[in-house]
Amino acid sequence: MIKHSIKFFYLVLVIFGLIISLPCNLNAQEELRHKPNRAFQTGEYLKYRIYFHSFVTGKISAGYATLKIQDEAKELYERETMHVVGKGKTSTALGWFYNVDDHYETYIDQQTLAPWKFIRRVNEGGYIINHDTYFDQRKSVAYFKNNKSGKRKTLETTKYPQDLVSLIYYARTLDYNNAKEGDIFSVDFVVDDTSYTARLKYAGKENIDTDLGKFRCIKIIPLLKMEGVFNEEDPMVLFVTDDKNRIPLYGESELKVGSIRLELLEYENLRNYFSSIIRWND
Repeated sequence: MIKHSIKFFYLVLVIFGLIISLPCNLNAQEELRHKPNRAFQTGEYLKYRIYFHSFVTGKISAGYATLKIQDEAKELYERETMHVVGKGKTSTALGWFYNVDDHYETYIDQQTLAPWKFIRRVNEGGYIINHDTYFDQRKSVAYFKNNKSGKRKTLETTKYPQDLVSLIYYARTLDYNNAKEGDIFSVDFVVDDTSYTARLKYAGKENIDTDLGKFRCIKIIPLLKMEGVFNEEDPMVLFVTDDKNRIPLYGESELKVGSIRLELLEYENLRNYFSSIIRWND
Protein backbone atom coordinates (compact mmCIF):
# COMPACT_ATOMS: atom_id res chain seq x y z
CA MET A 1 0.00 0.00 0.00
CA ILE A 2 2.83 2.39 0.87
CA LYS A 3 4.50 1.81 -2.50
CA HIS A 4 1.36 2.91 -4.33
CA SER A 5 0.81 5.94 -2.09
CA ILE A 6 4.40 7.03 -2.80
CA LYS A 7 3.66 6.78 -6.54
CA PHE A 8 0.93 9.37 -6.26
CA PHE A 9 3.00 11.70 -4.14
CA TYR A 10 5.76 11.55 -6.75
CA LEU A 11 3.26 12.21 -9.51
CA VAL A 12 1.29 15.04 -8.06
CA LEU A 13 3.28 15.60 -5.20
CA VAL A 14 2.36 11.81 -4.60
CA ILE A 15 1.77 11.26 -5.39
CA PHE A 16 5.65 16.03 -2.29
CA GLY A 17 21.14 21.03 1.87
CA LEU A 18 24.37 22.23 1.60
CA ILE A 19 24.84 25.01 -0.97
CA ILE A 20 27.51 24.27 -3.57
CA SER A 21 29.00 26.66 -6.07
CA LEU A 22 27.74 25.94 -9.55
CA PRO A 23 29.50 27.04 -12.73
CA CYS A 24 26.37 28.83 -13.96
CA ASN A 25 27.27 31.34 -16.62
CA LEU A 26 25.09 34.21 -15.47
CA ASN A 27 26.34 36.38 -18.32
CA ALA A 28 25.49 33.92 -21.05
CA GLN A 29 23.87 35.54 -24.04
CA GLU A 30 21.50 32.68 -24.82
CA GLU A 31 17.96 33.85 -24.30
CA LEU A 32 15.89 31.51 -22.20
CA ARG A 33 12.39 30.55 -23.30
CA HIS A 34 9.18 32.09 -22.06
CA LYS A 35 6.54 29.48 -21.21
CA PRO A 36 3.08 31.03 -20.59
CA ASN A 37 1.46 30.15 -17.27
CA ARG A 38 -2.21 30.84 -16.66
CA ALA A 39 -2.80 27.94 -14.26
CA PHE A 40 -1.20 28.82 -10.89
CA GLN A 41 0.25 31.65 -8.83
CA THR A 42 2.19 32.37 -5.64
CA GLY A 43 0.20 31.53 -2.52
CA GLU A 44 -1.62 28.54 -4.01
CA TYR A 45 -2.12 25.71 -1.51
CA LEU A 46 -3.37 22.18 -2.23
CA LYS A 47 -3.95 19.39 0.29
CA TYR A 48 -4.61 15.76 -0.63
CA ARG A 49 -5.70 12.65 1.22
CA ILE A 50 -4.17 9.31 0.23
CA TYR A 51 -6.27 6.30 1.15
CA PHE A 52 -6.96 2.64 0.47
CA HIS A 53 -10.43 1.75 -0.81
CA SER A 54 -12.25 -1.51 -1.34
CA PHE A 55 -15.87 -2.68 -1.34
CA VAL A 56 -15.28 -4.46 1.96
CA THR A 57 -13.29 -1.86 3.90
CA GLY A 58 -14.48 1.43 2.44
CA LYS A 59 -11.93 4.25 2.82
CA ILE A 60 -8.89 3.71 5.04
CA SER A 61 -6.69 6.78 5.31
CA ALA A 62 -2.99 6.21 4.56
CA GLY A 63 -1.68 9.77 4.75
CA TYR A 64 -1.73 13.31 3.44
CA ALA A 65 0.25 15.35 0.89
CA THR A 66 0.40 19.12 0.51
CA LEU A 67 1.78 21.49 -2.13
CA LYS A 68 2.30 25.17 -1.37
CA ILE A 69 3.70 27.90 -3.64
CA GLN A 70 5.23 30.22 -1.09
CA ASP A 71 3.80 33.73 -0.88
CA GLU A 72 7.02 35.49 -1.75
CA ALA A 73 9.05 35.08 -4.95
CA LYS A 74 12.71 34.06 -4.59
CA GLU A 75 15.64 35.20 -6.71
CA LEU A 76 18.06 32.42 -7.65
CA TYR A 77 20.97 32.84 -10.07
CA GLU A 78 19.59 36.27 -11.02
CA ARG A 79 16.22 34.74 -11.98
CA GLU A 80 12.84 35.24 -10.31
CA THR A 81 11.49 31.90 -9.12
CA MET A 82 8.43 30.43 -7.46
CA HIS A 83 9.40 28.52 -4.34
CA VAL A 84 7.25 25.40 -3.96
CA VAL A 85 7.21 23.18 -0.85
CA GLY A 86 5.71 19.69 -0.99
CA LYS A 87 5.14 17.49 2.07
CA GLY A 88 3.90 13.94 2.55
CA LYS A 89 3.09 12.27 5.85
CA THR A 90 1.38 9.07 6.95
CA SER A 91 -1.79 9.28 9.02
CA THR A 92 -1.54 8.86 12.79
CA ALA A 93 -2.85 5.27 12.79
CA LEU A 94 -0.55 4.08 10.01
CA GLY A 95 2.41 5.93 11.51
CA TRP A 96 2.43 3.57 14.48
CA PHE A 97 4.16 0.88 12.38
CA TYR A 98 5.37 2.66 9.21
CA ASN A 99 6.11 6.36 9.41
CA VAL A 100 6.54 8.48 6.26
CA ASP A 101 7.73 12.06 6.59
CA ASP A 102 8.78 13.49 3.20
CA HIS A 103 9.79 17.05 2.35
CA TYR A 104 10.43 18.45 -1.13
CA GLU A 105 11.29 21.94 -2.37
CA THR A 106 11.72 23.29 -5.86
CA TYR A 107 12.55 26.72 -7.25
CA ILE A 108 10.74 27.16 -10.57
CA ASP A 109 11.76 29.93 -12.98
CA GLN A 110 8.77 32.22 -13.44
CA GLN A 111 9.41 32.61 -17.18
CA THR A 112 10.74 29.23 -18.30
CA LEU A 113 8.75 27.14 -15.75
CA ALA A 114 11.87 24.97 -15.38
CA PRO A 115 13.58 24.48 -11.99
CA TRP A 116 16.93 25.81 -10.81
CA LYS A 117 17.12 23.85 -7.56
CA PHE A 118 15.40 20.78 -6.10
CA ILE A 119 15.61 19.60 -2.49
CA ARG A 120 14.60 16.06 -1.52
CA ARG A 121 14.38 15.04 2.14
CA VAL A 122 12.80 11.62 2.71
CA ASN A 123 12.28 9.56 5.86
CA GLU A 124 10.23 6.44 5.14
CA GLY A 125 10.34 3.93 7.98
CA GLY A 126 13.92 4.95 8.76
CA TYR A 127 15.02 4.95 5.10
CA ILE A 128 16.67 8.36 4.67
CA ILE A 129 17.23 10.37 1.49
CA ASN A 130 19.02 13.73 1.71
CA HIS A 131 19.62 14.93 -1.85
CA ASP A 132 20.00 18.24 -3.67
CA THR A 133 19.89 18.79 -7.42
CA TYR A 134 20.93 22.06 -9.07
CA PHE A 135 20.02 22.83 -12.66
CA ASP A 136 21.91 25.01 -15.12
CA GLN A 137 19.11 25.54 -17.61
CA ARG A 138 21.40 27.58 -19.87
CA LYS A 139 23.82 24.70 -20.36
CA SER A 140 21.36 21.76 -20.06
CA VAL A 141 23.26 20.32 -17.11
CA ALA A 142 22.14 19.08 -13.68
CA TYR A 143 24.41 18.82 -10.63
CA PHE A 144 23.43 16.15 -8.11
CA LYS A 145 24.66 15.90 -4.52
CA ASN A 146 23.96 13.19 -1.94
CA ASN A 147 24.42 15.05 1.34
CA LYS A 148 24.54 11.79 3.30
CA SER A 149 27.29 10.03 1.36
CA GLY A 150 28.96 13.03 -0.24
CA LYS A 151 28.47 11.59 -3.73
CA ARG A 152 28.26 14.15 -6.54
CA LYS A 153 27.43 13.71 -10.20
CA THR A 154 27.12 16.01 -13.20
CA LEU A 155 24.37 14.98 -15.58
CA GLU A 156 23.80 16.20 -19.12
CA THR A 157 20.09 16.81 -19.72
CA THR A 158 17.66 17.77 -22.45
CA LYS A 159 16.48 21.36 -22.69
CA TYR A 160 14.45 22.54 -19.68
CA PRO A 161 14.09 19.30 -17.70
CA GLN A 162 11.77 19.23 -14.69
CA ASP A 163 12.11 17.71 -11.23
CA LEU A 164 9.51 15.60 -9.37
CA VAL A 165 7.55 18.59 -8.07
CA SER A 166 8.01 21.14 -10.86
CA LEU A 167 6.79 18.43 -13.26
CA ILE A 168 3.35 18.67 -11.64
CA TYR A 169 3.16 22.41 -12.25
CA TYR A 170 4.57 22.30 -15.77
CA ALA A 171 2.04 19.61 -16.72
CA ARG A 172 -0.74 21.97 -15.63
CA THR A 173 0.25 24.37 -18.43
CA LEU A 174 -0.12 21.78 -21.21
CA ASP A 175 -2.78 22.62 -23.79
CA TYR A 176 -5.39 19.88 -24.19
CA ASN A 177 -7.89 21.99 -26.12
CA ASN A 178 -7.23 20.29 -29.45
CA ALA A 179 -6.12 16.94 -28.06
CA LYS A 180 -7.65 13.70 -29.28
CA GLU A 181 -8.05 10.59 -27.16
CA GLY A 182 -4.79 8.67 -27.20
CA ASP A 183 -2.56 11.71 -27.81
CA ILE A 184 0.70 11.58 -25.84
CA PHE A 185 2.37 14.51 -24.09
CA SER A 186 6.01 13.93 -23.09
CA VAL A 187 7.96 15.79 -20.39
CA ASP A 188 11.59 15.10 -19.44
CA PHE A 189 12.56 15.24 -15.78
CA VAL A 190 15.44 14.42 -13.44
CA VAL A 191 15.38 12.41 -10.22
CA ASP A 192 18.68 12.47 -8.36
CA ASP A 193 21.33 11.49 -10.93
CA THR A 194 19.04 9.97 -13.58
CA SER A 195 16.92 11.39 -16.41
CA TYR A 196 13.43 10.10 -17.21
CA THR A 197 10.59 10.91 -19.57
CA ALA A 198 7.01 11.17 -18.33
CA ARG A 199 4.47 10.27 -21.01
CA LEU A 200 0.95 11.49 -20.29
CA LYS A 201 -1.83 10.00 -22.41
CA TYR A 202 -4.92 12.13 -22.93
CA ALA A 203 -7.99 9.94 -22.37
CA GLY A 204 -10.86 12.38 -22.87
CA LYS A 205 -13.10 14.08 -20.33
CA GLU A 206 -15.19 12.73 -17.49
CA ASN A 207 -17.24 14.02 -14.57
CA ILE A 208 -15.81 12.95 -11.19
CA ASP A 209 -17.48 12.81 -7.75
CA THR A 210 -15.28 13.56 -4.71
CA ASP A 211 -15.90 14.55 -1.11
CA LEU A 212 -15.67 18.19 -2.22
CA GLY A 213 -18.29 17.81 -4.95
CA LYS A 214 -18.71 16.89 -8.59
CA PHE A 215 -16.31 18.28 -11.21
CA ARG A 216 -15.68 18.28 -14.94
CA CYS A 217 -12.25 16.72 -15.45
CA ILE A 218 -9.63 15.84 -18.01
CA LYS A 219 -8.59 12.19 -17.79
CA ILE A 220 -4.86 11.48 -17.95
CA ILE A 221 -3.17 8.07 -17.97
CA PRO A 222 0.50 8.30 -16.87
CA LEU A 223 2.83 6.07 -18.88
CA LEU A 224 6.00 6.14 -16.87
CA LYS A 225 8.70 3.58 -16.16
CA MET A 226 10.77 4.37 -13.09
CA GLU A 227 12.55 1.51 -11.38
CA GLY A 228 11.15 0.72 -7.95
CA VAL A 229 8.27 3.21 -8.22
CA PHE A 230 6.49 3.14 -11.59
CA ASN A 231 5.93 0.47 -14.22
CA GLU A 232 4.05 1.25 -17.41
CA GLU A 233 1.96 -1.88 -16.86
CA ASP A 234 0.53 -0.50 -13.61
CA PRO A 235 -3.09 0.63 -14.06
CA MET A 236 -3.09 4.29 -13.02
CA VAL A 237 -5.35 7.21 -13.87
CA LEU A 238 -5.31 10.88 -12.91
CA PHE A 239 -8.07 13.46 -13.26
CA VAL A 240 -7.32 17.20 -13.47
CA THR A 241 -9.94 19.93 -13.37
CA ASP A 242 -11.25 20.98 -16.78
CA ASP A 243 -10.74 24.69 -16.18
CA LYS A 244 -7.89 27.19 -16.33
CA ASN A 245 -6.43 25.95 -13.01
CA ARG A 246 -5.82 22.36 -14.20
CA ILE A 247 -5.67 21.15 -10.58
CA PRO A 248 -4.88 17.45 -10.01
CA LEU A 249 -8.18 16.49 -8.37
CA TYR A 250 -8.27 12.71 -8.08
CA GLY A 251 -5.98 9.77 -8.82
CA GLU A 252 -6.32 6.02 -8.58
CA SER A 253 -4.01 3.01 -8.80
CA GLU A 254 -5.62 -0.43 -8.89
CA LEU A 255 -4.50 -3.24 -6.60
CA LYS A 256 -5.45 -6.92 -6.72
CA VAL A 257 -8.02 -6.14 -4.05
CA GLY A 258 -9.23 -2.55 -3.96
CA SER A 259 -7.20 0.50 -4.93
CA ILE A 260 -5.01 3.30 -3.61
CA ARG A 261 -6.54 6.71 -4.22
CA LEU A 262 -5.56 10.35 -3.95
CA GLU A 263 -8.17 13.07 -3.56
CA LEU A 264 -8.09 16.85 -3.19
CA LEU A 265 -9.29 17.91 0.27
CA GLU A 266 -8.49 21.60 0.54
CA TYR A 267 -7.33 24.48 -1.65
CA GLU A 268 -6.48 28.17 -1.28
CA ASN A 269 -5.53 31.09 -3.51
CA LEU A 270 -6.26 29.60 -6.91
CA ARG A 271 -5.28 31.76 -9.86
CA ASN A 272 -8.62 31.35 -11.62
CA TYR A 273 -12.24 30.76 -10.72
CA PHE A 274 -13.01 27.09 -9.98
CA SER A 275 -15.27 26.88 -13.05
CA SER A 276 -15.12 23.09 -13.42
CA ILE A 277 -17.45 22.61 -10.45
CA ILE A 278 -20.81 21.02 -11.24
CA ARG A 279 -22.00 20.62 -7.64
CA TRP A 280 -20.53 21.40 -4.23
CA ASN A 281 -21.13 18.92 -1.39
CA ASP A 282 -22.37 20.34 1.89
